[in-house]
Amino acid sequence: MNDLTKEREAFEAWYEGNSLPGEVDWFALDSMGDYRWTDTAACWDGWQARAALSTPAQAVPKGFVLVPAEPTREMLDAGGDADCTPDKLLRAIYQAMLAAAPQQPAVQGGAWRPIETAPKDGTTVLTFRLLHGEPQIADARFYPQSNAWGQRSWRYPENDGPSHWMFLLPFPSQTQGGER
Repeated sequence: MNDLTKEREAFEAWYEGNSLPGEVDWFALDSMGDYRWTDTAACWDGWQARAALSTPAQAVPKGFVLVPAEPTREMLDAGGDADCTPDKLLRAIYQAMLAAAPQQPAVQGGAWRPIETAPKDGTTVLTFRLLHGEPQIADARFYPQSNAWGQRSWRYPENDGPSHWMFLLPFPSQTQGGER
């Protein structure tokens, strides 16, 4: 079971316990995997936004380091200077290159990127725009049928959509104190 499935189960348990009227399947999904009922969808969007904003992001996973896609001259030189036996050659070269890699500070919470670079495959992301000079942040996805960013129940107006985006932060886990 993935983190999103666990988060959806936690949401549905909470939502079910908070006065669901009638005998309706409030958790029915449409063909895009969104909740069919607008009220449920709106609460789920809020649940996800709350989780995203309340969790500090780990910019680089534990055990990984951030390095350039192409090695720098210093990294190549360090790899070439690695002193090792043939059976450990590649590991020693790799470690020497990593040690010589330029250091970049981790970005807390990810980084805002131009909206043109955002995924358009149905992935929900955080979006940003200025509305009358005030920042507006919302979780949204791209809807190709309307060529617009938004949620199930609304879309950004044409020519007034988000200017930037970032990936949603990971959901809290029990080990991170993410109890509800």
